[in-house]
Amino acid sequence: LAEAADAARATAEADEQAHDAWHLLISGFMVLFMQAGFAMFEVGAVRAKNAKSVMFKNLADFYFAAVIWWLVGFGLAGDGASGADGGDNYASSWNGNGAAFVHSLAFAITSGTIMSGAVLERMTFGSYVTLNLTMVGLVYPLVASWAWGGDGFLAERGFLDFAGSGVVHLTGGSAALAASICVGPRLGRFQEHVADGKVELIEFNAHSPVLSTLGALILVFGWFSFNASSALGADPESARAAGVASANTLLAPAFGFVTGVVMHRHLYKVHDLPWANNYILGALVAITGPCAYVQSWAACVIGVISAFLTLGVSNFMVGLQIDDPLDTIAVHAANG
Repeated sequence: LAEAADAARATAEADEQAHDAWHLLISGFMVLFMQAGFAMFEVGAVRAKNAKSVMFKNLADFYFAAVIWWLVGFGLAGDGASGADGGDNYASSWNGNGAAFVHSLAFAITSGTIMSGAVLERMTFGSYVTLNLTMVGLVYPLVASWAWGGDGFLAERGFLDFAGSGVVHLTGGSAALAASICVGPRLGRFQEHVADGKVELIEFNAHSPVLSTLGALILVFGWFSFNASSALGADPESARAAGVASANTLLAPAFGFVTGVVMHRHLYKVHDLPWANNYILGALVAITGPCAYVQSWAACVIGVISAFLTLGVSNFMVGLQIDDPLDTIAVHAANG
C-alpha cells in the first residue's frame, strides 16, 4: 500500500509538472506573438520611407535577443526567469528548463523592444543591435533576478510585481528615456524661431495609423497571456490568480480608453486614433504589476489615472525637447 501511495504521488507530481510546462509553453508562444503587434505598431507610426528599416529591426529584436538570452541572460536571471531551476543556465542544455526558457525569453524580448520605440528613425542598425543585446543580455536579467528570484534583494524586501510593470516596462521605458536623450531628436522635429526664441514642435505624420491600431489590438490580445501566465503554473491557486489577473487586464484599459478619449476630445476637440492606442497601452502597463493583487474597482481607478499620466508625461517630454515617436516613455516608463 505504501509503495502504491508513493507511486500515485509521483504520478500526480509528474502530471502537475507537465501541466505547468504546457502552461508556460503555450503562454510563451502567445507572448512571443506580441512581437508582431510591436512591429505593426511601430511600422504604422513612422514615415513610409523608414517602414522597412523599422520592420528589419523588429526581426533583429527577436532573433538577436534569442541568441543572447540563451548565451547569458537566462543564466544571469536565475530563478527570476519564469521560475527556472538550477543555477547554471548559461548556454543552457535545458535540464528540464526548456519551457521556462521560452516563456522568460518572451518577457526579455519585450523589454528590449519597448526601448526601440523611442529611437525610431534615427539610430544605425549596429548601434541598435548593441543596445538591444545589452538590454536583453545584461540589464533585464539582472532586474528580473532582483525582483523575481528567490534570493533577489527586492524580493526579500517584499517587492511585488506580478507580471512586470516595473521589471519589464519600467526597465524598458527607462532605457528608452536614456537612449532618446543620447541620440537626440529627429532632424527637424524641434525648430527654434530666431525672432522670439520659441521652439515649435513639427509633426511627423505617421504613414498608417491603421497598421498601428492593428498592432495595438494584437498587443491587447497578447497582454492577457502576458499577465495571466505570470502565475507560472496550472494548479488551482495559480488558476485563480490568472483569472483575477485576466479580469483586471480587461477592466483597466477599458477605463483608460474611455477616460483618455473623453479627455482628449475635451482638450483638443478631436478623436485621435494614435492617442486612443496610447491610452489603452498605458493602462495595460499600469495594471500589469498589480493585476493579480487588486480588486476590480482598483483596476478601474488605475486605468483612469494612467490616462492622465500618459498624456501629462508625453507633454512633459515634448517640453524637454525629448523626441519619442511612440510615446514609449509616457506609456511604459511612467505607467510602469
